Amino acid sequence: MKYLDFIDNSKISKICFGTWNLSPSTKKFTSPNTTSPSQSIDLLKFALDKGINFFDTADIYGEGIGEKIIGKAFKNLRKDIIVITKSGVLNEKNDTNFSKKYIEKKIKMSLLNLNTDYLDGYQFHNITSESNIESSYNLLTKLKKKGKIRSIGFSSRDPIDAYKILKKYNFDFLQVSFSIFDQRLLYSKILELKKKKKFILFTRSPFNSGYLLKKKSNKALIRPKLQSSINHFVKNNKKDIHYKNNSLAESALKFCISFPEISSIIIGMATKLEITRNINTMYDNLYLEQNWKKKLIKVYKIFNGN
Repeated sequence: MKYLDFIDNSKISKICFGTWNLSPSTKKFTSPNTTSPSQSIDLLKFALDKGINFFDTADIYGEGIGEKIIGKAFKNLRKDIIVITKSGVLNEKNDTNFSKKYIEKKIKMSLLNLNTDYLDGYQFHNITSESNIESSYNLLTKLKKKGKIRSIGFSSRDPIDAYKILKKYNFDFLQVSFSIFDQRLLYSKILELKKKKKFILFTRSPFNSGYLLKKKSNKALIRPKLQSSINHFVKNNKKDIHYKNNSLAESALKFCISFPEISSIIIGMATKLEITRNINTMYDNLYLEQNWKKKLIKVYKIFNGN
């Protein structure tokens, strides 16, 4: 496992365990969950044993249950892990609340759920450049000085919009989508800005929430138009997408790993086989790999008419 710098000389694994799928669905927020709480805890411990020390969650995942599962799994191993959580999203319609009062309340709940007295990272969940976060941002900076939060970040659905937020605020890290099918990050100027502001970059959804692999366990999550578009992209570019004899999953993750600017890739994993496969996926910057990477960037441009 490769490890990169995080906050205060700590290290994070290149693969981060995203825990959305380990949390049950609720009336407010649907999940692709297929595991019981005990199975989820077992998977988390297995991942740590295999070298993954970085875990991402949110207060809306199972409405707190996702955080509690992490808290139980690592009850006596807090110093061995890096855990970041987020809040502000109220439901799967993406209604939000980023008020100071609400965020302060949710931080207290996250600390209790995760069974900890500090958070390695706290994020505004899916903010946009239009979100009013001024007072809450000031709250987080104060909590960071007190040691309750080690770092402050945000997640974004739109890399272009995330760039505007990064220009305005001094965040420690950003979490944004990136995959062979969604390469908007490369055209957002974020990588250029990163050289100046020195924030940490995390990406998520290397498999487009399972759509890239045609793996959707919950019918409520299926989006036919997105699935059709991804199927068309994969079918038309199959020879370029696959690296040598690697599977689609291995190739898709290899592409994300190939970017040194990305400190960690957040992946939802539901089996020990998936955890092992993802850990074993490598990019060695070989000549063949470099050419393959260039082709993938090119076919994406062509597919999107650029």
